[in-house]
Amino acid sequence: MGLKYQPLKETFMTLALFDLRQTNVGTYNSALGWFENAGEIRSKGLEAEVHSTLFNSLNLIGSYTWTDAETVSTTVVGTEGKTPARVPTHMASAWGSYTIPEGRLKNLTAGVGVRYIGTSYGDAKNTFKVAAVDLYDAMLRYELGEVSPDLKGAALQFNVNNLADTKYVASCASDSACFYGIGRTLTATVSYRW
Repeated sequence: MGLKYQPLKETFMTLALFDLRQTNVGTYNSALGWFENAGEIRSKGLEAEVHSTLFNSLNLIGSYTWTDAETVSTTVVGTEGKTPARVPTHMASAWGSYTIPEGRLKNLTAGVGVRYIGTSYGDAKNTFKVAAVDLYDAMLRYELGEVSPDLKGAALQFNVNNLADTKYVASCASDSACFYGIGRTLTATVSYRW
């Protein structure tokens, strides 16, 4: 169930409530040493998001998700009624970008953002937790049509994910087998819109 509210032309907000059930979810069974279908998982919660454009050149986006997930039925002993592994209760993000409206750098856009991934359980029996993390991202985009009319519709964009090169645990298969998240990543993209 969702709701969208637009109090101003430049701003809108969305709110969605969800109650989902998924069957035959692959879950690691440490007693057997492999993954198996685990019965049913229920996830309920809410997602909220705000988009706003200020002064025709500053874009702001904020979002928050709250999730209450539970293993409803399973063949894996000790996991029924527990929170599934790798499902954080809280996640949030904020992003801002500014596009230069005129002058020599017209249509140059710079953006920065932060992603928060809350704590989650590292295993299906909820015996240990994976720590929360804040990850910072940035981007720079230039509309190449400002250089030459022949390039109208083309753009060059640079993105940096995990700007601070934060070392963090992204997920675990067991309390002795955890995996780091992706470090700083740089990408360059050339795109064309017609």
